[in-house]
Amino acid sequence: MQDVHGSLKELCTNSEKDNQRLADKLKKLESAQKNLANSNNQLLQAREKIAKEKTELERKMAHLKSLEATDKSELDLQNRRFKGAIEDLKRQNRKSEEENIVLKERVDGLKEQLSKLQQPKPQ
Repeated sequence: MQDVHGSLKELCTNSEKDNQRLADKLKKLESAQKNLANSNNQLLQAREKIAKEKTELERKMAHLKSLEATDKSELDLQNRRFKGAIEDLKRQNRKSEEENIVLKERVDGLKEQLSKLQQPKPQ
């Protein structure tokens, strides 16, 4: 009977040790689960932040694209205006050249008249 009692006592002690080991493992697993839950929450927050930043960057990129298109169309318009102004200046230049030719011819004619008037008259 003592052998049975000793065996039961040993079984009980072993069971208590097993229970303690299992309780320790359970605590470790619960701690690991808590850590994983915290990590998961942090990852979700980081993912949310990245999504917001991505949305903001996409908005900024769209804004920059619209500015680029606006700048290009404004530059095209300005170039057309400059081309028109250059053509106007070319026309004015041709007109001025024509007027200069007419004025030179007139000056030459007046010089000729003056030289005829200044020549001594035969007596």
